[in-house]
Amino acid sequence: FICKELWSILFQRPASRLQTDRRGNYIIQDSAFRWLEQFSPPGVDGDLSTEIYELAMLHLAFPSGIIRGALLAVGVDCAVSAEVSVASLPACSFTVALKESPMECTESV
Repeated sequence: FICKELWSILFQRPASRLQTDRRGNYIIQDSAFRWLEQFSPPGVDGDLSTEIYELAMLHLAFPSGIIRGALLAVGVDCAVSAEVSVASLPACSFTVALKESPMECTESV
């Protein structure tokens, strides 16, 4: 749902890759995230690199919230975090960690 339909509507193309990690989190990768295209200067280092990283992370807060809100709207409670490397801009990834529902917590006890 997120990688195909929602991503295509928001960013005019599907996400590059969806995978899971060993902890059961979903990782959505986009090799050319449209909202970060202006953050790919050649050969940046030092203080400018730190500033670009911080600005890129601020720009990723909104799509992280959109992903979380879309999943919450269909009944999936989760936490979404974004990751980016200045060297690989405009690529980024979003990690979706599903939260246990209160029913699951009480049933396992």
